Amino acid sequence: KLLSQSSVTILQNGRPTGIYSTDKKGEVKQKTPLGFTYFYASHDGYNPTELGSYVNAQRNVVILELEQQTIASKPPTPVVKDPVATVDPVKNPESTTQQLEDKLETELAKETASEVQIIDTAVPKKLNELDKNNFDAAYFKPINVTFVLDISASMRVGEKMELMKFSLYQLTDMLRKEDVISLVTYSTETNVLLPPTSGANKEEIKKMVSDLRAGGLTAGGAGIKLGYQQTLKSYIPNGTNQIIIITDGAFNKNSTDYQRYIKKYKKKGINMSVVGILNSEKDKIAMQQVAELGGGRYIPIFKLADAMTNLKEEIRFLSFKR
Repeated sequence: KLLSQSSVTILQNGRPTGIYSTDKKGEVKQKTPLGFTYFYASHDGYNPTELGSYVNAQRNVVILELEQQTIASKPPTPVVKDPVATVDPVKNPESTTQQLEDKLETELAKETASEVQIIDTAVPKKLNELDKNNFDAAYFKPINVTFVLDISASMRVGEKMELMKFSLYQLTDMLRKEDVISLVTYSTETNVLLPPTSGANKEEIKKMVSDLRAGGLTAGGAGIKLGYQQTLKSYIPNGTNQIIIITDGAFNKNSTDYQRYIKKYKKKGINMSVVGILNSEKDKIAMQQVAELGGGRYIPIFKLADAMTNLKEEIRFLSFKR
């Protein structure tokens, strides 16, 4: 069965390039730049689906399978397929990036609203009562956060870099001028990608995120140390000072003393959380243990809806005035 009027979003480099509706044949035929491309499809009454794929002149057909939502005890319905085809390196001029992002957020909000909400007892009741987009200074302290980004070769696999970039774009839009963000990367070597920068400089921050490329080995321990150093440089008294690691797995290779750094800086009021991008269950346990050691939490990101909300919710949780 093919579905017409399904919504298909095409993303590249963590940002949507176009949102289209399938035709009577259940197809979208659209020119788009070559390279790794992320697809998100939704249709009322069906569970949304998403996948990433390298697209070129030979690999120019992508099939997205939607499964109908079950009602009561009805048996599952057959898989639905929506082909997305015809690729050519031409940019889509139909909408601005911001308009596309707003449309995609609306689609993802529908998905989030339809999911079973798990009550997190660690989240203050007053925070839960606020609108999810509220980041007003009346409720939230200024935040000084350094992201320690894993850009080793394993992050090049599949959708990982797309999800990381999308989540950072979403967070950047939420930051205020009093907030400070730094970006540190690690692979074979560590690097300060973005020194402490005001949240008001959104385009500068997004440009740095956009330019991220993965490759090399994993030197997570050295990245953690550099992340703490950057956070200490821009320490905000009476604010929230935090480092957040974003990785797909083990980030402590070639490091024997990163735990000592975590304990040391926790005493200085700088805590650490860990974001897992499509990580394994085994790595999840290690991430949770390290986050607990750092006084933070483990934040999972496995799909676009997670990338849209989970990182923002962690920042709000950390900086909420209790």
